[in-house]
Amino acid sequence: MADPARKLSEELLFSAPSTRTEEPVHLSLVPEEGSHFCAPSHSTPAHSARFLLPLATLLIALQLLDGVLTAYGVSVFGIESEGNPLLRRLMENFGSLPVLIAAKGLGIAIVCALVFYAAEVRWIEKAMAGVAGLYLIAAVLPWTVLLSTCYLFTA
Repeated sequence: MADPARKLSEELLFSAPSTRTEEPVHLSLVPEEGSHFCAPSHSTPAHSARFLLPLATLLIALQLLDGVLTAYGVSVFGIESEGNPLLRRLMENFGSLPVLIAAKGLGIAIVCALVFYAAEVRWIEKAMAGVAGLYLIAAVLPWTVLLSTCYLFTA
């Protein structure tokens, strides 16, 4: 039985342009049964691309919302209210706003990189969905509850 990756490379190298396949090639880190580890995968779901852009937009929106809520929360309650010990330490040394801008900028850059690699690595999309849920529960909701209860009981 011929190696699928070798067959594809020979087809792309030695076939006439009109006979080449038009289907996009996706590399996967998860091997399919009977294939090699980095064999091309043609089984990426069609809905994947339609799901990825809204998911990336959601993750970027969550990053920005968390940045705004954290900046406001830290201004009201102090740096001690930041739950992330690394960010809290950096805020103590460099100030809350520069650290938040750098952290959220890094988060958005990572989301963009994940979108770029999602076509090649199947599990990235599912991981991004999990991160969005976790981020909502662990970062955005706590600040929302803390700040809203603060205003409910002080008003």
